[in-house]
Amino acid sequence: FQNELYFVLERVIFTPEELCGIFVDDCGTPVNPLKVLWNLTIPGGKPAVKPWPTVKSPKKTQRVLHLSDIHVDRDYTIGSEADCKMQNDNGKGTYALCCRNYPSEMVEARRTGAVVKSPAGKWGAVLENCDLPYRTYEAAMKHISETHKDLNYIVITGDFEAHDLWDYSKEKTEANIANVTEVLVRYFPNTPIYESVGNHEAVPMDAMAPHNMDEYDTRGPTWLYNILADTWSRWITPESVKGVQYRASYVERPAPGLKLISINTVYCSAFNFYLYINQTDPDGTLTWLISELLDSESRGEKVHIISHVPAGDDYCLKGWAHNFFDIVNRFENTIAAQFYGHTHQDHFQV
Repeated sequence: FQNELYFVLERVIFTPEELCGIFVDDCGTPVNPLKVLWNLTIPGGKPAVKPWPTVKSPKKTQRVLHLSDIHVDRDYTIGSEADCKMQNDNGKGTYALCCRNYPSEMVEARRTGAVVKSPAGKWGAVLENCDLPYRTYEAAMKHISETHKDLNYIVITGDFEAHDLWDYSKEKTEANIANVTEVLVRYFPNTPIYESVGNHEAVPMDAMAPHNMDEYDTRGPTWLYNILADTWSRWITPESVKGVQYRASYVERPAPGLKLISINTVYCSAFNFYLYINQTDPDGTLTWLISELLDSESRGEKVHIISHVPAGDDYCLKGWAHNFFDIVNRFENTIAAQFYGHTHQDHFQV
């Protein structure tokens, strides 16, 4: 993050007092970037809230597969150390991603002796320190395609990359997206797939600058958005492709009366340091979301939102979350469900 942080600090730190205040208690008047609030106009005219309907004899049931945080690790090595984190470093060592065949001198520096205490299995490791072997991902897709032939569509809420943050590159990310997608197309050739972008697709991780930032042409995520637009174009409309190319967000209608909104919540990430220059509604994404919800409200549609970072997670900046909650409250009659990833847990969040 070095280059990115220098760029941001040059633009957000204006006085010695602000700089001092960030690092020293009771010094200067720092602004905590994690708590910056900004106002967004929420339209009035909220209709009366209707009770949740009870469906006794549904005409049709939609069967949807939800995948998230696949995190395929191409360097996963069977029999390597699955618990490689350094002692006394709180899991923040350079080689915090385990189940890899690191040089022996690194293993010895991290553990007492080079004996493998928790060997990585063929299909993965129970410990959370490892990512997914490619063979497990491919086998899972094959099994699901053979077992569930009645899927209406698939939702994927981001993060194909492994957690080797120090080794990210545009070329590696493009190759991984192409490879993971090839498996999906091979096993689900006739099933629509709707995706949202994850924070690990960016290079560096989370680095998705909005268009109004200086040096956007060289630092912006256009390269990534174009890759996603080209990859997703087999499943979404040309109009949606344009939305992906601009803000990595789009809308589709997978069934009559249902709109699916894929929204880029890396624009709320606390590790998207480019946002600290100006956090206010990056690329007008929440304003765009409101316009789509108003459109669905007028049509009597229901909406499903898919995205990566849940607004209720601490990873999401407070200003974005505050406004997003107000939007959800305003359109509670229209938004029927939301589906996210990022937490690496299978859970409901209220």
